[in-house]
Amino acid sequence: MATKCAHCGFTANTRSSRYLTEITQEEYFQCSNPVCGHTFRALREHLETLSPSAIPNPHVHLPVANRARLHAIASVLHRSNQLTLDFDS
Repeated sequence: MATKCAHCGFTANTRSSRYLTEITQEEYFQCSNPVCGHTFRALREHLETLSPSAIPNPHVHLPVANRARLHAIASVLHRSNQLTLDFDS
């Protein structure tokens, strides 16, 4: 996994990671820009369900996004030309 370095904008790659819970992961990143050299820790967390799992884990309890939230997400994705979703079907 990769993210953007907050300091120089280059790609920062995951050097290691570990799960803290079933929905939270701690990751250590290193900037790919040798002049910058920033290393940092970040958390990644599952926030809500957009589409339910076909094999749900009974220990994971995530809120389900409501229709208004799904439409907002679809609008953002559509504007960025990444994906077009239709939730009225």
